[in-house]
Amino acid sequence: MKLTTNFAPPVGRMVWPATVAVWLLALFLVAAMLALAAQRAELRAQVPRLRARVAQLAQRRVQVGSPQLPPADELAALRHRVARINTLAETPGVAPLAVLQALETTLPDAVYLVSLRIDAVGGEVSLLAESGRSAALSDLLHRLEASKAFADVQLVQQQAVGTADRQRERAEVHLRLAKD
Repeated sequence: MKLTTNFAPPVGRMVWPATVAVWLLALFLVAAMLALAAQRAELRAQVPRLRARVAQLAQRRVQVGSPQLPPADELAALRHRVARINTLAETPGVAPLAVLQALETTLPDAVYLVSLRIDAVGGEVSLLAESGRSAALSDLLHRLEASKAFADVQLVQQQAVGTADRQRERAEVHLRLAKD
């Protein structure tokens, strides 16, 4: 009886590259293992220093102690004040930029704004204006009254200020912002 086999012919050209690849992989794994071992040794060397640092921090925590809080009634009063401030901060009001834009178009060229106070919640504006001529201040009042942005324009005070050689007129005006 005769047996015949049909084996695949050996592939000789792939053996050497595969052998080289396996050896390179083995060398890479050995190098990675050595690097990890070096890092392990370095970390182990740092452990005593880190333990000493933790002990120092624990000792400081004991020295400092826990923070002393104020009494409960003071905390309640503080919470009440903070709540009131938050309520006032959330109150809608007039944007100062809108007031300044309206004044920019209303203020005559010869009049200078010295002071401006805006009550954003109440919508009241107080301004102090100066000019070298009282006619310019009168023009300011007429423009404020004619403006659609302002209502209830009142001249509170008008006086002469400055030195004899440099005399100026100053007017204090209170007004309300017009409702849209």
